[in-house]
Amino acid sequence: MTSCGNRSDKQNTRAGWFAFRSLMVNVHPSPTVCRLEKHSMNGMHILRVLAAFVSLGSLGLWLGLGAHTGWSRTSEEVRTLDEVTGIEGIGYRKAFKPGLDFLGAGIAAGGMLAGLSFLFARTKHRTS
Repeated sequence: MTSCGNRSDKQNTRAGWFAFRSLMVNVHPSPTVCRLEKHSMNGMHILRVLAAFVSLGSLGLWLGLGAHTGWSRTSEEVRTLDEVTGIEGIGYRKAFKPGLDFLGAGIAAGGMLAGLSFLFARTKHRTS
């Protein structure tokens, strides 16, 4: 087996398995796996990236679907004019318009994920 710095064969096997689980790379330890292990993402980083995606995704959806500043709506008012009588009628069609409650819930969920990331301890990597 190749060694990762000053590691024994048992440590190399664990390093290969760790790199395989977290980064889906080769099981057999190699210098590449040893480098990847030092820069692998732990639970803290994954939760923070997920928090950013949830927060920015909800903001993007809110902006993209109309940026409605009231409550979310599931239907939209459609006004029609009867050509014969000239009377204006009001109908409704199904359409989702996210409101500030949708935006607030998305940002709150992202904030909770970011807060959960602080429960994970930072991993210290030894350099040889």
